[in-house]
Order: sequence, then C-alpha cells, then structure tokens
Amino acid sequence: MFTVFGCRDCCHAKISLAGNVVKQFSSCKYLGVYIDQDMKWTEHIDYVYKKLTKYIGIFYKLRCKLPSACLRNIYFAYGYPILLCGIELYANSYSTHLDKRCKLNNTLSRLLHLNSYSCLY
Repeated sequence: MFTVFGCRDCCHAKISLAGNVVKQFSSCKYLGVYIDQDMKWTEHIDYVYKKLTKYIGIFYKLRCKLPSACLRNIYFAYGYPILLCGIELYANSYSTHLDKRCKLNNTLSRLLHLNSYSCLY
C-alpha cells in the first residue's frame, strides 16, 4: 500500500516488490488520522463527522434523563477527544470543508446546554 502526495504527474505510479504489484491508495490512516494524497484532509474531516453523528441521538435521548453536568462529562469523555484528534490539520484545511463539522459540534453543544425542563414527556 502506498500513496503519492502532491504529485499530479505521478498519480499512475506502479511499484512492484518480488513480482507482486503494490496497490496505490488515495488516502491512508496513520496514527488515527486519515491522510489523503492532496493534503486537503477531507477524508479525516468526514471520518470525524461520521463518528460524531452517533452522539447526537444519544445526547438527545439522555438530555431529559441526566443532569447537564453528567451530559457534559459524557461529551468530554467521548465526543471531545474525537474532535481533538488531528486538530492541527484543521488549520490547513478550507473553511468550507470544516463547515459541517463545526455545525455538528454546535448541535452537540446546544443539546448539552438545554435544561431538562424543556423536554416534552
């Protein structure tokens, strides 16, 4: 498995070892961060987005049953580390790529700050 970074002319490079052709991939996961060949970080941002969408339903159901301090602890235990993984990459990405991740984080924080009295039973 190999990836060529930033070289538009080398996109069709072929490498073989002992007669076996090594496959070329457009992105790879290294230390929990997805690195794509154009260094736009869209693969990693999409990965973070998909992982965080799981927590919206959980927080929506738990907001009426747990106090906000417990919800905040759950967020900082599970959601926040996902956001922090590869945070240095976000500075090198376009704001349009980060827009949906920011909206998702705002939705999670809104669910955390709703009080339990606003829930309908």
